[in-house]
Amino acid sequence: MTRPFAALFALFALFAVGVAGCGGDDSTASPTKAAGTTPAASGEPTKAGGSPATAAASGAAKLPADACSLLTLQEVQTFAASASKGEDQSIKAGEAQAARCSWGPGGTAAGSVVVTVAALPFSAANSKLIFAASAKDLKENGSEVSGIGEYATLTSSTDTEATVNVIVKGLWLRVDLKGPNARAQKEKAVALAKAVVGRIQ
Repeated sequence: MTRPFAALFALFALFAVGVAGCGGDDSTASPTKAAGTTPAASGEPTKAGGSPATAAASGAAKLPADACSLLTLQEVQTFAASASKGEDQSIKAGEAQAARCSWGPGGTAAGSVVVTVAALPFSAANSKLIFAASAKDLKENGSEVSGIGEYATLTSSTDTEATVNVIVKGLWLRVDLKGPNARAQKEKAVALAKAVVGRIQ
């Protein structure tokens, strides 16, 4: 596995931990914590193209100032019926910046929606290859999605989660659904992602 592929697959793992921890446990893992690093043979991280801000393509859109404004509560409740006001979980300082909002309790009991926007950790071309490989690995539970941003994939590793990854305007958008029958409602993740893309300036 090449270094870019290994790094972003590790990034996906961090993303999953961060989303799973949105319900109030002590997990603070962020999808962008490793965005500016790649694993070295010694185990020490090495820079992979600078900070997320400089790694993004020239002319990329800015991170949203308020991630919770990217979806309306009515839109969120199409999946998470008991969700209320979104919780801003953005990282606004340092190199690993990301705009993130979570609606609903974490875990799988009541359902939750998490939207994260960050700079692409690699070029758009490399990111597309990695997203495509990740979707392909899941076979029938991973696919490309047309009509969203420059490139998008839909993945579901368990029946209680569904994720859309999108490359849009030099940014990485991720929409996560977690809850009972999330996989069976994966089209709702696609609809929410489309709504967010339309609001990224």
